[in-house]
Amino acid sequence: MYNKKALKKIITLLVVLATLFFIFLNKDDPIKKGVIIVDDCSIMLSACNVQIDDLFNLSFDINPKGLPPTKEATITVKLSNTQVKKIEATFIATDLDYSPPKIHLSRISDKKFNGKIFLSLCTLQKTKWTANFMIHTDAGIWKIIFPFIHSGDRYNITNFSPSVNK
Repeated sequence: MYNKKALKKIITLLVVLATLFFIFLNKDDPIKKGVIIVDDCSIMLSACNVQIDDLFNLSFDINPKGLPPTKEATITVKLSNTQVKKIEATFIATDLDYSPPKIHLSRISDKKFNGKIFLSLCTLQKTKWTANFMIHTDAGIWKIIFPFIHSGDRYNITNFSPSVNK
């Protein structure tokens, strides 16, 4: 009888610990509503647009075009409605071991966010990048990925290549 009670308590404790462990491991990984890879647009050439389900449309642009390294650029995100709480961006060089810090875009109006990016990295060759956006909404968090190729120090604008790593 004593062993059954002890065993029951141990099993209950293990279930509680396993649940807490699961919650702890997943607390930093936001619940994503979806991941969208925009592969039909080059942010180096023009603004890119993406429709997110039936919820909203997002337009993303960078100025100056060509995103010159070691020079500040402005990121602008325009939305078709106001359900977005916040937007974060990270630019990752997929060919290099380099990831600049996360950029928290500022709300300019109900439908517009912007922020500054500074790629403190110069390369003499083409480099594959992804602009990763986390769009926080009431419905969840969307991750939108814009792959692009930076042409290096010559600041030449390079067309999108579908071979960019996802």
